[in-house]
Amino acid sequence: GDVIFMFQPGEEGPGGAEIMIEEGVLDVAGRRPIAAYGLHVGPQDRGTFHYINGPTMASSSNLAVTVYGKGGHGSRPHDAVDPVTCLAEIITSLQTAITRRFDALEPIVLTVTNLRAGDGAFNAIPDQASFSATVRVLRDEQINAVRQVIGEVTSNIAAAHRCSVEVDFEVLYPTTKTNARENQFAATVWGAQFGPDSIRQFEAPMMASEDFGAVLAQVPGSFFWLGTANPQTPYAQR
Repeated sequence: GDVIFMFQPGEEGPGGAEIMIEEGVLDVAGRRPIAAYGLHVGPQDRGTFHYINGPTMASSSNLAVTVYGKGGHGSRPHDAVDPVTCLAEIITSLQTAITRRFDALEPIVLTVTNLRAGDGAFNAIPDQASFSATVRVLRDEQINAVRQVIGEVTSNIAAAHRCSVEVDFEVLYPTTKTNARENQFAATVWGAQFGPDSIRQFEAPMMASEDFGAVLAQVPGSFFWLGTANPQTPYAQR
């Protein structure tokens, strides 16, 4: 048989799994591999190997929203079209919409991480305001539904505030989905090498993301976490 080692540059950046796949990493042996295995270090107990069947880590998408209004003086907001209040309502409404439109047992996370408005003047209403966010979805088939909800919320709130809005939604990495058979095979190998007590199953998937999911979307496989926590550190003692 053949073994392909994938030394990936630019993980979660300008590089990564998708580019390597496009350049033929899965075909360099002359035929597609029958299984793929990934290993990631983590803060679990040192020397343990953790996995879960099916969706293991969420997909990752970038969301950017810009609201356009009309600038003016802070003392006369009625003469302006304030994009800041509009943006604030969009942010809070998106949090509510996610919880009302999707089953809580199929988690979705939308976290706003950046806000931008104005040039620092205390008394000036800017003509635009924007935010960016990360969106994590555990099941790929829900990504388009999430995109639709975001579009509905942003456009309707913007219209209510007499603003216009621009939304950019970019899917970065798919869900990392493992194969139960390959998980069991990998667990058997690890258990034979390091003892059956070193193998642990996660109770639930992670909402963090991993672009090795792009490989597992094409080749059945496993993604394990190797516990490397130092037992002397406060984190490991919790």
